[in-house]
Formats: sequence, C-alpha cells, structure tokens
Amino acid sequence: INSIYLLGLMFAIQVGETWERQSPEQAADLIFIAVLIAALVSTGLQIFQWAGLEPIGPWTLNVTGQSRFYANMAQPNQLASLLLLGLLGCSWGVYRGKLNAKLATLLACFLLMGVALTESRTAWVNLVLLGLGAIVWRKKLPSVRYLWVVMGLGVYFSVCVAMLPLLVSLT
Repeated sequence: INSIYLLGLMFAIQVGETWERQSPEQAADLIFIAVLIAALVSTGLQIFQWAGLEPIGPWTLNVTGQSRFYANMAQPNQLASLLLLGLLGCSWGVYRGKLNAKLATLLACFLLMGVALTESRTAWVNLVLLGLGAIVWRKKLPSVRYLWVVMGLGVYFSVCVAMLPLLVSLT
C-alpha cells in the first residue's frame, strides 16, 4: 500500500509540473482563491457563533459559555491558521492583479477580526512575522502603499485584540 501512495505522489507532482508549464501560476491562483473563499466562509460561521445564534446543522458547533470561537474547525488554532492562509490569498490576489486592493483590504479586515476572535497566540506571532516579511521584502511589493496598508492592518488587528473582552461580553 505504501507503493500506491508513492505512485500517487509521483503522479500528483507530474500533473502539477505539467499544469505549471502549460499555464504558469494558474494552479497557485486557484489554490489561493479556494483558500480565501474557505477562510471567508469560516469567518462568517465564526461570527455566527460569536453572535450566539443557533448552530447550523453540521456546519457549526454550539459554543455556549466559551470565549474562543472556532467556526467549523472545532479548534481555534486551526481556524487561525486557515484565516492566515486566507490573508495570504488576499495578498496573492492583489499581487497578481486578480483582486482589487480596496476589496482585498476589506476582506483582510474581516479575516483579521476572525483571527482576533480565535485568541490564538500562535496566529499573533505569525502575523508579526508576516508584517516583518513585508518590511524586509518591501522592494518586491506591488507598491509603496502596500506596506502602509499592511501596517494599518496591523494596527486594526491590535485594536481588535484590545477590544476583544468588550466584544465577547456583548454576546
């Protein structure tokens, strides 16, 4: 059975290489779009939980009495990782010219609100590292404003984290 897995891996690599040669970066575009959509839906479900609404069948779990919301992932740190991948999807979309910068900023705010609601310290560290990466590789960014938007999103996330106790008490 191990050989079957290795053959499947070899086949997947070959298909990916062929796809990349025929349509450069199309596979990456589709993967980032799919991850961004999944992250946005999960954030919507998370806010649904935060609002204290009834669970939607198998899509959300009942979280009464908890302050960490995890949508359909059942673990806040995993949701935070998905949301950070969604942020990278936003960035990729802007970088490739597939996503309007203003829309991407609004989507990033929505995702960052979700990251704050997870209360995942690992995600906070990853956000700091992403911000530092934007500073280090600023010459490769699409424009100078991109770095300012990243810094503004960092401030927005800090405000979300600071306001979190107040937000959780509202429900």
